[in-house]
Amino acid sequence: TDAIIDMAPVIIKNLQLLIIQDQLQPIAGNHFVYICGKITGLPRAEYVHNFKEAEQMLRGAGYSCINPTVIVPETAQWNIAMRICLNYLVSHCDKIYLLPNWHDSRGAIIEKNIAEKLNFTFITNETLISNNYEKISI
Repeated sequence: TDAIIDMAPVIIKNLQLLIIQDQLQPIAGNHFVYICGKITGLPRAEYVHNFKEAEQMLRGAGYSCINPTVIVPETAQWNIAMRICLNYLVSHCDKIYLLPNWHDSRGAIIEKNIAEKLNFTFITNETLISNNYEKISI
């Protein structure tokens, strides 16, 4: 965990960034929403369901998504999974959606912190409700 946390400033420092209206914005990426939430410690069926439900809701609202349960092999160890996820987060996304259980995950906390530092747009249940989409309740 400490190695990943220590790596965050290096990732941020080495990203190609563009200053737009006095804010750093990622140059690379396809404007995907990264789905962030708890995986470790939950049964696979439960976390896959949680992420799939969020993905379906976000796609229904018109967003393209990165779902970590799809991009990370089931057998990957935590540190490898985090490297895969952080790569997708910083290279393909400019928005993030936090599942309600994100704060119970050290990996999700790292992802959220990086998204904040990179000025990502946070998609919330309130944003989706105001656009007439139902929220996720995990």
